[in-house]
Amino acid sequence: MKRLQVFWNWVLTIPERRRLVWILVPIDLLGAVYGFNWYYEQLRRTPFKAWPVVPDSPLSTLLFGLVLIGILRKRRITWLEGIAYLSMVKYGVWTVLVLGHYALVYHTLDFETAHLMLSHAAMALEAVIFLRYYPPGLKPALLATGWSLFNDYMDYFYDYHPTLPAPEFVGGIAWLSFLSSLIFGTGLILWASRFQGLEKGNVVL
Repeated sequence: MKRLQVFWNWVLTIPERRRLVWILVPIDLLGAVYGFNWYYEQLRRTPFKAWPVVPDSPLSTLLFGLVLIGILRKRRITWLEGIAYLSMVKYGVWTVLVLGHYALVYHTLDFETAHLMLSHAAMALEAVIFLRYYPPGLKPALLATGWSLFNDYMDYFYDYHPTLPAPEFVGGIAWLSFLSSLIFGTGLILWASRFQGLEKGNVVL
């Protein structure tokens, strides 16, 4: 138990270790490439103007990779941070819940499903860890929440949502998405408001 606590404390302080942050950059960018490839067929069928609201998770990891580069270069872009943080947490948790529900209902859990659940859980955790060190500010948090709600609207009113393992649950999944935006968006706004006017970031060694 003590070793587990030491490891967990080490994980929570990753933003203080510059080399580890640099390692995370290609991991996130490669994850984005994998995700865009996963969405390839859906993007091919989708009008180009709607692309920004289609590949939710890979776009999140791409933006987060850019956020990490900005932090490492001490050139933070707070509006990008807000969108990246909220998207990483929202779609990370959303994927675990949706695929986990599917696995429980249909009593099936293949390698791809397990991989997606683990990688998306890691997405959410990564964002929370860095959010503790680099709060984006109140306006970026509000912008991120607005974007997330707009993305949900486009996904479930215009059918741009990800391919679902069980389409019969689309109504419940739509509600889950909107509630996730409201809950995590409100959490981000409240967290950002605590540090309004303060500079807590730039602690990477």
